Amino acid sequence: MSITSNTLRLAGRALSPRSPYRAVTLLGTLLFGGPMGCKSPGTSSGVTQISVQALRDSLTANPDLLLVDVRTPAEWEARRLLAVKKFIEHDQIASRVAEMGGDTSTAVYLICRSGNRSALAAETLAGLGHRHLFNVEGGMNAWVNAGFPVDSGPLADDRR
Repeated sequence: MSITSNTLRLAGRALSPRSPYRAVTLLGTLLFGGPMGCKSPGTSSGVTQISVQALRDSLTANPDLLLVDVRTPAEWEARRLLAVKKFIEHDQIASRVAEMGGDTSTAVYLICRSGNRSALAAETLAGLGHRHLFNVEGGMNAWVNAGFPVDSGPLADDRR
């Protein structure tokens, strides 16, 4: 968006002074750095949206990265990634945040069934001061649809 003399432009198109979008566009630009409702691609409140391929690449480069599964216990037992370091249901993330180490500068990757609950968990962690958050778009559904490996069945270890 650019403002030159008395002409306001959005995506290269001039908005007339009488356009109902002119005031909203100008206000959004002044307050938020862009038209209202627009967000930078891939980010929201410090949360980066990543694909399952990007997660797989990150796991290959760093098998010890902190991947947190925020699904229900039944979903966890039905299928899961072996790379998951913690299983914390999304609605418990705030009360169990200490289990992730306590360092708000540590990168945290979050996954759920479809990406919605992990996005909520990521927003919660962002509100608690975490700065490097990655939400897996499409979640386990996308992971399985991509043909990537999963495990299933009971798992008794310290990830729960």
